[in-house]
Amino acid sequence: MLSEKIPALFIVLCMMTLHGKEVIGATYYMDDSDNDCGAATQTVYSYSHTVKAWEDSLNKPSLPSRTCTLYFDTLSSSTRVKVTFLTGSYFNCGTTLTFYDGSSTTYSNKLRTMTCGDYSTSAIYSTSRYLTVKLTTTSTSTNYDFTFYVSEVSSGSSTVAYVNVGGIIGGLVSTIITVIFFICICRCICKRRERQTTVVYRERERSSTPSVNVTVNSSNSMSNINAPQIAPQMINQGIGYMAQPQPAYLPQPPVAYPPPPQPGGYPQQPPHNPQMARAAPDAPPPYPGGHPAQYPKY
Repeated sequence: MLSEKIPALFIVLCMMTLHGKEVIGATYYMDDSDNDCGAATQTVYSYSHTVKAWEDSLNKPSLPSRTCTLYFDTLSSSTRVKVTFLTGSYFNCGTTLTFYDGSSTTYSNKLRTMTCGDYSTSAIYSTSRYLTVKLTTTSTSTNYDFTFYVSEVSSGSSTVAYVNVGGIIGGLVSTIITVIFFICICRCICKRRERQTTVVYRERERSSTPSVNVTVNSSNSMSNINAPQIAPQMINQGIGYMAQPQPAYLPQPPVAYPPPPQPGGYPQQPPHNPQMARAAPDAPPPYPGGHPAQYPKY
């Protein structure tokens, strides 16, 4: 019987050797002392894996690793990844630890970022089978330390402590931009309608006016004349003159002077004959009424 169990035990030991960290619940160090950073995706089972900042917190390296990324996968679409922090974690302001929902470090997938002053130990849940953790250090200080556990949970268990912050922010920004865009369009339409209404109102005012008072300054102070009534006369006679009946007789021109004398002097006049002399007809009066007709007053 023992000889029959030896092959089975040998197979189990081989699997534990090949997948040692994943089978027994491994510990990963983000100082890259064990070449864990950027390695293949780590499989997460129902038991927890441990992730630490340093392999030996008492003997930290002089220069910390600038960046370290770990990838986790539960291998089942019906499960997700849970992160639980151990108390006592702390960060300096040059170090950030970021958790992403998925298998990439896309900003929209960001779940949570921990840096100086953030000592929260609330659990973090992914929304899918994948979780990515990235440590970034921008200073030479090693004054930070943290420990958290990664485990597999069913998709319906517990409540997500930290939702997809990047996605929510992106959605809010898109919504705000859309609302502002529609507000601008509505304001433009309202202003355009207001201008059209003003133009129509002015046109109606002009069309409802019966006449226009025209004031013309002349020697006779002509004022307050109805423009539509005098328009034809103004066109024919000119402004300032109204057509009136003309006098029956116009002034006669003066009698022409006799022609100048010839070069030999004036010709000799014939002898005066009283019998042949006739009285010259009286010239008509210069004006029919004896005085010049007066022009009409305006």
